Amino acid sequence: MTIRSLVTFMRASGIALLLLSETACDASPAGALSNAAPDLAAVQRADSSLQAAIASTDAERTASFYAEDAVLLPVAEPIVEGRARILAEWQHVFGIPGFANGSRRVAADASGDLAFTRGTI
Repeated sequence: MTIRSLVTFMRASGIALLLLSETACDASPAGALSNAAPDLAAVQRADSSLQAAIASTDAERTASFYAEDAVLLPVAEPIVEGRARILAEWQHVFGIPGFANGSRRVAADASGDLAFTRGTI
């Protein structure tokens, strides 16, 4: 099965994230999906890995979850475009005294070739 678009919306320490990426779990003819459950599990694992990177305040590891042309939507700040600038933004965020990641996933779902997670801070 292939997840053509992975959309993750979460909030981590006051930063709204919209992550669009192309992920292939395994190939299927003409992109047909017979069962979304394995894809949902993969999205949940990826979300958990991203949350672990944020919790460890590892900017390099956190930025590695973003596509080269990804867009980060920080709260009350200008849009941040591209992985290099996103890396710089996470370095800035992790350098804020008292930074704490209080986010948690509250929902995850998949339908067809779209899967997502969402959470709270």
